[in-house]
Amino acid sequence: KVNHSFDENNFIDTFYELVPTNDNFEDEIRKDCTSEKLTDKSLPDNIHMFVDMNTELKINLISDFPEFSFLSDADQRRKVIRLFSEKKEAKNFASKNQKIMKVPNGKIFMKVSHFLIKKGISRIFFDNKLYSI
Repeated sequence: KVNHSFDENNFIDTFYELVPTNDNFEDEIRKDCTSEKLTDKSLPDNIHMFVDMNTELKINLISDFPEFSFLSDADQRRKVIRLFSEKKEAKNFASKNQKIMKVPNGKIFMKVSHFLIKKGISRIFFDNKLYSI
């Protein structure tokens, strides 16, 4: 469908209506291109995270983050830890039985990545980005 209209200088602007396709796309086959690879430069110094009272990592699933609801079921079950740049921001997400812990060097997550993977943690959520370990 083409619509023509005249602007104030009598030039013709043409608008095209795009019809959506009815094709079915398989979400299960979708490639995980939503995460960036974690590098030494991905995380800044002085980040915050919350842990439980026994100082165990607070582990989430990607399904806990609605902005990634379009990912496949397998990706939704991936374990992720959440990091924050500000202590105040971390407090907004921590529950009463959790405490905020300051991490003075973000590069530590690269150094301990093999331990995180052994615990089943394959992603880090920081600054609205998802990083793969």
